[in-house]
Amino acid sequence: MRRPSAKSPAPRLVPSLVLLGSLLAFPASAGESPWHELAPGVSARLVSADRVEQGTLQAGVEITMPAGFNTYWRVPGETGIPTALDLSRSVNVEAHAIAWPYPERETAKGFVDYIYRDRLLLPLTLTLSGEPATLSVELSVGICSDICIPAQAALSLDLATRTADRRQALALTQAEALAPLPWPDAAPPVAILPPGDDSKLLRLRVDPDRVDVGSIIVDLGAGGPIFGVPQKSPEPDLVLVPMLGKKTVQWLAGRSVTVTFITPQGAYEISQSVPQAESTVTPE
Repeated sequence: MRRPSAKSPAPRLVPSLVLLGSLLAFPASAGESPWHELAPGVSARLVSADRVEQGTLQAGVEITMPAGFNTYWRVPGETGIPTALDLSRSVNVEAHAIAWPYPERETAKGFVDYIYRDRLLLPLTLTLSGEPATLSVELSVGICSDICIPAQAALSLDLATRTADRRQALALTQAEALAPLPWPDAAPPVAILPPGDDSKLLRLRVDPDRVDVGSIIVDLGAGGPIFGVPQKSPEPDLVLVPMLGKKTVQWLAGRSVTVTFITPQGAYEISQSVPQAESTVTPE
């Protein structure tokens, strides 16, 4: 069973300092690139299962951090730096998909951020168009402790598609199991309701027996409005999610919103369009 996590502090940003991946390298096996230093004590590398199945190959970006450090989810939150991957320089990699593990929600100092601590393995599903294939990733992340530092690294790994790396294959399978899956049927336990009287609260209808209400994360993707911590209401199945910033929930009408949540079976997500506000005009 998948075991996502959920809570943790928010730091100060140093926007002008960008650390390039160090050329310092350590020995690597076939399914691993050398480690590159992003910041003191923080390193990144590429890994690969080196096994093609149905035209795809599993690979990943691995980041290790000492205690007290963190990096960010695909939506970083109010103070974080988004994690971004550019694979455009890869060779014979036709397409890719990223499986983002469910993050911790950090609420220290009155800010909401979504973070990863200690070690992050970010799985990639690669569609190959030929051989030989090389995975090249321009990595851009925020590395944070008491301050936040933007860091960049250019990582590369030749994909040995004929010899499987079973150790990395297992690690990637475990990491992918932490990523939210699309809800598998037409009746999800979470539904987005039309805007109500409060213009700063998104309303959700939630089955509390199937969903950990405190795990709910609402987002519109990187660069979109940020939402706060979900709140229970007097109605047992109504959950209210504060919309932070200047925009209102009426602005969301017709836009697709992603809701991520944890169930006893693991993490899932749904994407739904926010309904128009219900009319309050009474017919004559």
